Amino acid sequence: MIAGPVRATNTPLNPQVFDADITLTFLGSWTMTLETVSELGEATLVVPLQVTEDVGFNLLVVVVIVVVVLAIVAPGWSQMKQRKRPT
Repeated sequence: MIAGPVRATNTPLNPQVFDADITLTFLGSWTMTLETVSELGEATLVVPLQVTEDVGFNLLVVVVIVVVVLAIVAPGWSQMKQRKRPT
């Protein structure tokens, strides 16, 4: 399936970053071809993509849980170590 060209745009506040909305509607292998033309010349980059089903695992959720557990455990651990030190 060919999705056709999509124009990427940037803003005057951040001219180095370009943004484009691309919807991949089917699972499988895709090839994205990025083409750029400017006063500095032309360039092309071919990017292979593999679109798979979402397995429901979100790394951000895991990181947040780990941070919360560490925030709860660390003060208690520190207090236990201070109590064990001979005075």
